[in-house]
Amino acid sequence: MAAGPQSHRGINYHTLYMAIIVSEEGEKKIDVVNLVIWISLLAIVGIAVYFLFFKKPPLVEVISPPSYKNIDPLAKADLSPDEVANSPDFKALKPYVPLPSPASVGRLNPFLTP
Repeated sequence: MAAGPQSHRGINYHTLYMAIIVSEEGEKKIDVVNLVIWISLLAIVGIAVYFLFFKKPPLVEVISPPSYKNIDPLAKADLSPDEVANSPDFKALKPYVPLPSPASVGRLNPFLTP
């Protein structure tokens, strides 16, 4: 049986359908749902970038009570660690939590079997 150029092993190529539909180059369809999704995503990203990087947060102004007005001498106090550690008030403090005892560190040679 002579096979023509249109058939091969009994397959008629005129009746086969392609799995991929190829549209014409000049024909472009715009899906409205995809367009709305892309525009909303770009808007969300744009708003997030604006609020994260460009908008200055408002400053909170707190008026301190009159009793706090006299803390300038405390800020100018000179504290040296030697004076604090050697002061009688620091030495009068009692340790309420005992120091931890040293734990056993293991064998001298950990690679030897017991």
